[in-house]
Formats: sequence, structure tokens, C-alpha cells
Amino acid sequence: MKDIIDEYDPRGNTIGLLQEYFQQRGEQLPVYEETSRTGPDHRPQFTVRVRLAGGRGFEGSGPSLADARRQAAQKALDTIRGNG
Repeated sequence: MKDIIDEYDPRGNTIGLLQEYFQQRGEQLPVYEETSRTGPDHRPQFTVRVRLAGGRGFEGSGPSLADARRQAAQKALDTIRGNG
């Protein structure tokens, strides 16, 4: 386990970084909601929207809910950092 912990890079955890950003500011935490699921059962495509304090929202999509959430969080972080 030590090797895994030593190699862990929290910068890759977009969902956690977004949550930390709002926690540090004492603001409402992001809320994720699935907005659609398309495709066959064996190859679904999920779309998730993350809503931030102040009403801003960002969508992400992917082959799993986790992937879609990560993509939405990344878009929000990019905008917050001025990269989006």
C-alpha cells in the first residue's frame, strides 16, 4: 500500500479538488446530477451536470457515471482557474 499512497497524485482527483475549493471558502458544495443516459445497456453514455454555488453548471459525459462526473468537475475547475 505504501507504493500506491506514495504515487497518489491528488491533482488527478478533479471531484475532490472541486469539493476542496468550495470547502475552503465555506461555500455550498457542488451537486452532481445525472441528466441523461443513452446507448445500449452494454455501452451506455452518461451525461452529468455539476451545479456550483451561484447557479453555474457544467456538463460532462462518459461511459460511466464516474467518468461523466470527473469530466464535469474538470470543466468547472478549468473555468474557475481561468483555463476554460
